[in-house]
Amino acid sequence: MQNIARILDLAGPRTLRSFFVGIIALIVLGWPQPALPFAIQTVGVGSSTIVRWASNNVTYYINPACSADMASAACQAALSKGFDGWMAAPCGALKFSQSSFCNTSSGKCTIDKTACSQDSDCASASNLKVIPMGYNSNGRNELVFIESSSWSFGQYVLGVTSPIFYNNGAIFEADIAFNGYNYKWFADPSKIGSSAMDILSVAIHEEGHFFGVQHSLPGYYGNSDVPTMAPAVDPYGATATLNADDKKAICFLNPNGKYGCAGDADCPYVLQNNAQTGAEYYESKLTCSNGSCIFASGASTQPPGGTTALGGGCTDDVDCKPGMFCQPYGSSSVCSQKCTPQLKDCPSGFACYAYQNTPNQGACIAGQTQPAPTKNPGETCTASSQCLSLMCVSGVCRTKCTLSNPVECNSKTEKCANIPSAGVGACMPDTTPKLLPTGAPCTVAGQCVSGICLSDDGGTSGATCRQLCTGKFTCPSGFACVPQSNGKQACLPGSDKLPPGSACTGPEQCATGPCVAYGGSQFCSKSCDLQDTASCPCGMGCEASTAGNLCLPGTKQACVDIGSECATTGECTPGGLCIDSACRAGCDVVTAEGCGQKEGCARIEAGNRQGYCTTAGSVPLSGACVGDGDCSSLFCDKDISQNNEFHCIKPCDPAAPVCGPGFACNSLYVGLGACFLGDAPAGTDTSSASDAGSISTGGTPGGTPGGTSTGYAAGTAKSSGCTATPTANMGGWWLLALVGGVWLVVRRLRLP
Repeated sequence: MQNIARILDLAGPRTLRSFFVGIIALIVLGWPQPALPFAIQTVGVGSSTIVRWASNNVTYYINPACSADMASAACQAALSKGFDGWMAAPCGALKFSQSSFCNTSSGKCTIDKTACSQDSDCASASNLKVIPMGYNSNGRNELVFIESSSWSFGQYVLGVTSPIFYNNGAIFEADIAFNGYNYKWFADPSKIGSSAMDILSVAIHEEGHFFGVQHSLPGYYGNSDVPTMAPAVDPYGATATLNADDKKAICFLNPNGKYGCAGDADCPYVLQNNAQTGAEYYESKLTCSNGSCIFASGASTQPPGGTTALGGGCTDDVDCKPGMFCQPYGSSSVCSQKCTPQLKDCPSGFACYAYQNTPNQGACIAGQTQPAPTKNPGETCTASSQCLSLMCVSGVCRTKCTLSNPVECNSKTEKCANIPSAGVGACMPDTTPKLLPTGAPCTVAGQCVSGICLSDDGGTSGATCRQLCTGKFTCPSGFACVPQSNGKQACLPGSDKLPPGSACTGPEQCATGPCVAYGGSQFCSKSCDLQDTASCPCGMGCEASTAGNLCLPGTKQACVDIGSECATTGECTPGGLCIDSACRAGCDVVTAEGCGQKEGCARIEAGNRQGYCTTAGSVPLSGACVGDGDCSSLFCDKDISQNNEFHCIKPCDPAAPVCGPGFACNSLYVGLGACFLGDAPAGTDTSSASDAGSISTGGTPGGTPGGTSTGYAAGTAKSSGCTATPTANMGGWWLLALVGGVWLVVRRLRLP
């Protein structure tokens, strides 16, 4: 496929060779589109085990600092928008949700358990020691920008994604690191330049790698609808949205129901890397059989070959014979080839038409005399050669402009859009959305002048732009100043007045009653019913006084909510246990019923099935451990298959075991056991070592090197790094190449 990155003096360009990739596609709307490929990953060369998330619900964390070049809210919104784009495919079941480092309702960090009012108060939120940067797994899926010289992947690498998975292909953690050291990031693809990059165009691509989608290699697709997973970034945002084939990828990997195919074009290629050169190639292709995609030997992995000769009609490069490309010209497109106008090196009957701003390069077009340009900026056109400015964009003649000082454009209605590698710009309509005032309906924070978009209950449904505030009593009447996770404070319906039990200095501070002096301190109270214990807040009781029946300090009896501070279990609401001075939800160690996402059930004591819900550890099954809290299963006990060494194992009920094929429930205590291999003698290493993607010796992902694995398939990992490599013949397209994709086995290998 040709990559002449120039503005043709012939017609409004449409293909990879030109600047106007997505714009000119409007001209050919309705033309037949070629079947595009999508690619997946297997656990190793020759394997048919596909890499994908085993769960359809995946959470991720965004470092609250995000990019230093953007407001945190706008930056995080762009990263989340990329995940939303993938989830929008109705046939896909994979759901992504952002987790917070700070639980603002309890005022405590979800990971660090320290006090907080926003994510940045938590130590874990500042973590940059992610997997792409050579660090071990920590049980969280994190997105970070590396702004310092610790970025080790080179100047042209935009981002690196490192999913880690077991030998059964199940991804259990994935981190993404973006290059904030060599690039400035914007939420505007027209700003893409030598050191500037559009955040969504790269994020949605890397987030595809996050759940197992691989590059769609050039030559296998046309240029009318370039996929997001192509190794290229479109400077006008075409690759910031998914095409139909991108959507097939998420539906194939995690379908909403059963993924069906109508033909081989609906089935993926399997992408691998050459171990010596690092070059990407399609190792195999799944084929469609009886409505299902299957691995079949002999399926072709070669790009489709075109048959149209020079000068013949075409819709995409893939229609043309090898060495040619599809060049828009006038109201149609024809197969053409490169030439040099001064040499007149086109075949007989064809003339070499020069590219605008590059007179030494051109394309061979059937010989005829071009009419002189006659159209002014603003008039409709089908080719640049019709315009006096020699610039036809989206069917309209445009004015050239100077990027550094675009005086040629109307500053109120236009902006100077960059033409990569041409050194000039085009005056294009400024479609940048205007920021909304307080009270205006909104869907994302980036739409608002205040940077805050919330509903009355703090959600996003029916949201409006909110007024900023700086503390209590700085909002209009009927509103309260509420801290937000991004560090700002917003006015939401309510009152800043204090509830009963709060310390006060005067009655004007209290929401429901007087400020009462009692026991050497003053606090807000309220009227109550002596016969109704629920008429007072938790920790207060109703007592008669000279001022009437008032709520006064008392004991907490079964009223402290889960997550709140406690002294005894009796203070917790029914079903709760007071553990480490906080009420925790009670649960069964074997079933973990009642616990939330990314939580498990930890034992109260070794032989007791009664437990409490807490955040799971990061050490995978069969990894060495010291205590229950280390393990993803929250169960650290003697491994009978490994000389009674302490490993992370799966708990089970000996009376009703559910361990899976090949495993058996061995009783460790009365009514409580653990799953072990049913046919493996103690001390035997049963890890797979059949291919380059499997662990043969060593420890576990994120664990201590040098151990052995017996009960479970060991973890492997693969990293993908996408680069931007500006070259003289690439124009507005930035080459994205997989950088040093390596298997991370036991000892995690640092990428070059």
